[in-house]
Amino acid sequence: MMADHADGFLYPAIDKESCIDCGACAKVCPTFDRHEETSANYAYAYQNNNELVLRCSSSGGLFSALATDTIKNGGVVFGARFDANWQVAIDYTETIDGISDFRGSKYVQAKIGNSYNVVKSFLDSGRRVLFSGTPCQVVGLKSFLNKDYNLLLTIDVICHGVPSPMVWQKYLEEQKEPVRVVRFRDKASGWKRYGTTIGEQSGPYWENTYMKAFLGNIDLRLSCSTCMFKAGKSGSDMTIGDFWGIDKIKPEIDNDRGLCCVIFNSKKGEGVCSHLGLMGPFSIDLVRQHNPSYNSPSAHNINRSYFFDRLQSDSFSRSYEKTLSSSVLRRIERKLFRALKK
Repeated sequence: MMADHADGFLYPAIDKESCIDCGACAKVCPTFDRHEETSANYAYAYQNNNELVLRCSSSGGLFSALATDTIKNGGVVFGARFDANWQVAIDYTETIDGISDFRGSKYVQAKIGNSYNVVKSFLDSGRRVLFSGTPCQVVGLKSFLNKDYNLLLTIDVICHGVPSPMVWQKYLEEQKEPVRVVRFRDKASGWKRYGTTIGEQSGPYWENTYMKAFLGNIDLRLSCSTCMFKAGKSGSDMTIGDFWGIDKIKPEIDNDRGLCCVIFNSKKGEGVCSHLGLMGPFSIDLVRQHNPSYNSPSAHNINRSYFFDRLQSDSFSRSYEKTLSSSVLRRIERKLFRALKK
């Protein structure tokens, strides 16, 4: 079973009254296994040639291309979408029009719900399935299925970490007007200097308090700082993300409208992309250098506990500002302590 925690995340919990000490939960839990890093040495670049799809995608629109192919071949596509209350959940679509709900980054942890069971049901009935998610969601699905399916294609995204749904809800509650639009990655001003639009607030991402909290790692799930599933360790067929740094070695293909990097972790992943006109190959070291989230967990923010403690009885904005003030004071205290020791 899953239980709510004070930080707004769901965590596995054992019902001690029902537990028979069979050890099944430990056997399926991916954190008990050793996961091998991908052997891939190269990355490829991709940009969707559909202008609308590209504009609505956070990067280069590769997911949309693969999702379209999947549905045209009678398959089903799973990904993260907003619900009616702007919370994020893993859901599926069987229509090309439905793919639009899954486009764009969702900087909130998505609820898995019953989606793994639904994936299995489709696979067992002979349907193709494309599943896209964070590395931990992909490895969770693989552990749940406990067998390989030729009809399953898994994509994980280069992940900075997942913010708390409770933090996101608190932020939404502070908005003066009902929120009718959320774009964490708005490319109206370009891909590299993207903006964030949430309700009536729109501007550079570095001016948005929710984005600052996210990028500062203050509201991430605690395990994000020790993530075991980076660099293809989730067992996904491919890893996709922003191809930051491509302008350093191939500026002629960077038009600032968004480029995906794609790293193949299996022959299956490579096969489904063979007709898409990928650019490259490029050394995977370029991805490791310019998109460190591919290879390394996010650093733990030492003020995380303080932030969540304040959040229990205060608003998001005040909790965040108080945490910033506390951080400054703590730095001053540390400098003074070091000075006194000299």
